[in-house]
Amino acid sequence: MSNHKNETERLGAELEACRRELDLYFTGDPLAKLLVAIAGGSRCRSAIDPMCGSGDMLAAVNEAAPEAELAGIEIALVHRDWAFQMV
Repeated sequence: MSNHKNETERLGAELEACRRELDLYFTGDPLAKLLVAIAGGSRCRSAIDPMCGSGDMLAAVNEAAPEAELAGIEIALVHRDWAFQMV
């Protein structure tokens, strides 16, 4: 468990450094949950996020509709690794 926590903290620090360096902005949990609710939330059968970053939108869809098929595309490896940690 400690290893997982250390890896998550390390990836989180890398993610924040990358965001600052590249001046990136992310949806965040509250806005992602609001957008999913507006889009129909629990009725969702599938979702794709072509710039998923750390996976905020896909996590919100998964929370509202756990059976939905999810797909995310991200080219920044640090974001991909962070999203995998959160799933």
